[in-house]
Parts: sequence; C-alpha cells; structure tokens
Amino acid sequence: MTHRDPVEVVGSACSLLRHVRPMFSDQVDLREIAAQMIETFDLMIARQNAFRDKHGKHSYSLEEFGLTADGVRSHFKDYCERYKIPLREAGAR
Repeated sequence: MTHRDPVEVVGSACSLLRHVRPMFSDQVDLREIAAQMIETFDLMIARQNAFRDKHGKHSYSLEEFGLTADGVRSHFKDYCERYKIPLREAGAR
C-alpha cells in the first residue's frame, strides 16, 4: 500500500467515481460517493494495518520477477520526468 496524503487520495478517488458512475447510473450522488470512499479507505487501512501487524515487513525483489531497477526506470523514464518523481538509489526501499 502506498501511503499518501488522505486528502489527495480521497479527493482523487471521489473525482474518478464522479466521472465513471454516469456510465452505470442516471443519478450520481456526490455525498454518497464521498461517504463510500471514506468507508472504503477506512477498511483498506484497517486491513493493511492488521496484515502488517500479523506478517511483518513485505519483502520482495524486482529480480524475482525478471526485472531490474534500471529496466523499470528506463521504461517509465518519460513518466518520472513529467511528474518529477524522486527516484531512490538502487536497492533502497
């Protein structure tokens, strides 16, 4: 789970649903969307906290998936440059 400012995450998720819901419904209630997103994120946070408390640290390596840091960075170079995403040194987590 990536950890970001809840204001950004909830706002972004609400906006996404505001634009997606009309494809499935003639009525879009913005306050209902807000309530559902708050409830959804409460549940996600509680579950990830319980998982983390029970199984400790999530460990992985790119190499086990046949990837390298250089390869992933090269692939997403334009994206990282466009959004000025700070990059960690190889191997740092």
